[in-house]
Amino acid sequence: MIEVLAAGILVWRLRDSGSLEEESKKEKKALLLVGLTFFLLAGYVVFEAGSALLQQQAAETSWVGIALAVASLVVMPVLGLSKRKVALQMGSRALEADAWETLICAYLFLHTKK
Repeated sequence: MIEVLAAGILVWRLRDSGSLEEESKKEKKALLLVGLTFFLLAGYVVFEAGSALLQQQAAETSWVGIALAVASLVVMPVLGLSKRKVALQMGSRALEADAWETLICAYLFLHTKK
């Protein structure tokens, strides 16, 4: 959901173009909002890890979870790198931040599924 929120922010940012001043304001606002999603992601990771630790939960396995994990591990890095490439071409720091968030999510997903 956090990735979807960040993507929605970027869709808003890239949607309607205006004057250079308006674009700059939208870029700064989008960068701030995407930055906030990093804090949401960190809070989620801390909450989930803490809950599992306190409850001494063992990892569960499901075929749907395995299929989703495999698909995510293939798609997320490619998507993150593609977003970063476009961000650098556009000069959009907000899109670059979103790209890094996607790459970090892929990294976290990989390391939590071991």
